[in-house]
Amino acid sequence: MPTAYPYIRFSDKSQEKGNSLHRQRDLARAVAERRGLTLGKEFLDLGVSAYRGKNADQGALNSFREEVREGRITGDSWLLLEDFDRMSRREFRWFYPLFLELIDAGITICTTADDRVYNEGNADDLEVTLLLVIKGSTSNLESAKKSKRLIARWTTWRETGHRTAVCPAWVYFMDGEYHRNERRVPIVQMIFDLAESGIGAHGIAKILNGNPATPPFEHMNGKPGKKWHPTTIANILTGRHVLGWYQPCRVVDGRQEPVGDPVQRYPAIISEAQWHRVQARRKTNPRGNRGETMSNLFTGLLRCGRCGGVMKVKTSYATKKRPGKDHRYFVCTSAMMNSGCEANTHYPIEQVEKAILDHTPEYRLHELFSDPGTAQQLKALDDQITDLKRKFEDTERRKANAIDRAESLPQGDPLIIEYETRARTYSADLRASHEALKALEIQKVALATRIDERADSEGKARELRAKIAEAEGKELLKLRASLSQALRTFIDELWFRGEMFTVVLHGAGKVHHFQVVNGKGRAAGRTVEYAGATYWNNDEMRRVVLG
Repeated sequence: MPTAYPYIRFSDKSQEKGNSLHRQRDLARAVAERRGLTLGKEFLDLGVSAYRGKNADQGALNSFREEVREGRITGDSWLLLEDFDRMSRREFRWFYPLFLELIDAGITICTTADDRVYNEGNADDLEVTLLLVIKGSTSNLESAKKSKRLIARWTTWRETGHRTAVCPAWVYFMDGEYHRNERRVPIVQMIFDLAESGIGAHGIAKILNGNPATPPFEHMNGKPGKKWHPTTIANILTGRHVLGWYQPCRVVDGRQEPVGDPVQRYPAIISEAQWHRVQARRKTNPRGNRGETMSNLFTGLLRCGRCGGVMKVKTSYATKKRPGKDHRYFVCTSAMMNSGCEANTHYPIEQVEKAILDHTPEYRLHELFSDPGTAQQLKALDDQITDLKRKFEDTERRKANAIDRAESLPQGDPLIIEYETRARTYSADLRASHEALKALEIQKVALATRIDERADSEGKARELRAKIAEAEGKELLKLRASLSQALRTFIDELWFRGEMFTVVLHGAGKVHHFQVVNGKGRAAGRTVEYAGATYWNNDEMRRVVLG
C-alpha cells in the first residue's frame, strides 16, 4: 500500500485561526481513505508564501523534495495537496519544472479538491499540460494583482500620512492620533538614562527585571511579557521611534527595505541630544554580560604581556577547606585554556583596581587632555555637518522641482519618465545624506562627550569611588558602570607580564607601572605598589612589554 504525504500551506499565519488547516487536512484524509493509501507525515508551510517560491526553496516543500532526492521518500509515494496553488503561485515557467521534477522521480501528485491524479502516465497529455498552464497562470495572476493592490494601498497610506494602531509600545492610537502611554514612557526614559550612565543592555535588563515597578511591555496580542530581554533593550536604544520618527518599509524577499524618507509621526519621548549621547556611549561600552556588580571595570582593555592575548576574570570560590570570601583575579585566557601561553600569574582584581584608582594624581590628566587638536577635530566635524546640510537642502529643492515639472506636463509626455527618474535618484541621495549626517552627528556628540567627561576625570572617579563604598545591589552596578566609563576616558590599555602590569594612557605614549608584591597565595595577602611612569611610543611600549 503506497504512502501518501499531505502537503499543507497557507500564506498568512492568521489563517491558522480559520478553517484552512482543517479543510486541507480533512481533504487529504478523505482521498487517502478512498484510494487505500497509508498517510505518512505531513509537510506544513504555515504562513509561508508561494508567490516568490519561498516554500519550494526553503520551506517544507523543499524538505519533501530533498527527502525524495535522497531516497527517504520512495518513488511510488503520493503527494497530496489541495490544489496546485498550494505548491506554487509563481509564473508557469517556474512552476512547471517543479511539477516535472516530482513526476520524473516517480511521485504521484493528487489534488484533493477535485481528487485528480497526475503521474508519469498522463503528465505529457495535452489536456494535463493545458490544465497546468491555466491553473499556474491563474494563481500567479491572482497573487500579482493582490500584491499590486497591497503596494498601491500602502503607497497611498504613506503619501497621505494614513495612521494605524500598529505603533511603538510606549504610545497608543486613539481618535486618529498617537498619544503617550504615561505608564510606559517613564520606563523607556529610564532605559536611556541607565544606558547613558554606561550600563549595557544586559545590565539594564537585569535592573528592570528586578524591579516590580518596571514590568515588561505586553505583546500586541494582549498577552503579558515574561521578562525584559537584552535584545529588546538594544532595539529600543538604537531605534529612532523614541524621537518620533517612522520609517515606511516594504517586504522584499522576506526582508524589510526602507521606502521613501522617514516621517515625523509619533510623540517624541527622548531628546535628540540624549539619543546621540547614548549612541556614542554604546560604541565605547564593553560588550557582554557584566554580572550583578560589574566585576571587571576594564573589560576589553586587558592584554597579556607574554602572548598579547586577552585577559579574563577568574573566580576562586571559598570552600570548607579554604573558608572566607570569594576572590577574583585577572588571568591570561590562553594560559587558562592551555593554548600556548605560559603566563600563569593571577592578578587580584580588588588590589589592581585600588592601585590604579589610588594613583590617579600621578597620571596628571590635566596635562594629558590639554590637546588643541581636539578643538580642531570638533571644528572639522562642524564644517562637514554644515556642508552636508547645505547639500541636503539643495537636493531636496532639486527633487521638489523635478516632481513639480513631471506633474505640470501633459499625460503621456516622454519627459515625465525622465523627471520621475531624477526624483528617485534625488530620493536615494537624500537617504544617503541623511545616514551620513546621522553618523557625523554621532561622532560629534561622542567627541564632545569625551571632552566633557575628561575635563574632570580624576574628580569624577574620586566621587564615584566614595559612592560605591556605600552602595549595594542595582545602584552598585550603575555606579561601577559609570566608573568604568570614567576610566575609559583616559586609559587605553592594561598590559600584564610577570609580577608587573602597565597602564597605558590615551595619547602621548605615557605609561604607568605597578608591581604585585607577595605574588603567591590568596589575594588577601597580596599588595600592589606604584613603580613610576615613563614615556614610550606605541612600538617601543609593545616591544618592552611583550619582550
